Amino acid sequence: RHSFPTRRSSDLILGASALAIGYSLKNSISQLTSGMVLVGTRPFKHGDTIEISGTQGVVQKVSLMYTIITTSNNEEVIVPNNEVLNGKIINLTKNKTRRVNLTIGVSYQTNIDLAKSLLNQIALDNPKILKDPEPFMAIQSFGDSSIILLFRVWVLADNYSAVIFESNEQIKKIFDQNNISMPYPQREVRILQ
Repeated sequence: RHSFPTRRSSDLILGASALAIGYSLKNSISQLTSGMVLVGTRPFKHGDTIEISGTQGVVQKVSLMYTIITTSNNEEVIVPNNEVLNGKIINLTKNKTRRVNLTIGVSYQTNIDLAKSLLNQIALDNPKILKDPEPFMAIQSFGDSSIILLFRVWVLADNYSAVIFESNEQIKKIFDQNNISMPYPQREVRILQ
């Protein structure tokens, strides 16, 4: 004797199948919809340097389903468009200029006017640093073992990383030449017996 599925059990099987298919299509439809929004609004384009949910790289391709970026380590990252749209997007090259903020710790014995003058000279001597807006040097804060100076300049977006690397090296060299100490945190330990 054969038993055939009842109408109720076949309805359940059909309903479960439809639910499974619908769930599997949900992500694809979400990605496709997100892709259409990205293509329509264009928050970034091929060649832009962006950061998506903590991953930074250069946009290689924007399709309807995913966005491909290449990191500075030459890693290819494929991000589904629904994740792109639901996350925070930072376009680092959308504007032509960017601000560089460097902080430098100097000892409390430092002649601050001299230190600020040397930092300003670095900014004026570097052709990659824009003169308008004017470079800005100031005391940012007072640390436990050093005074924290702020070196703030504006650069073309393409020069951002180069200016950071160059400025750090130039600051160290010019401070060494002028006997300006950049102390590291120190702790005094007393042992009681």
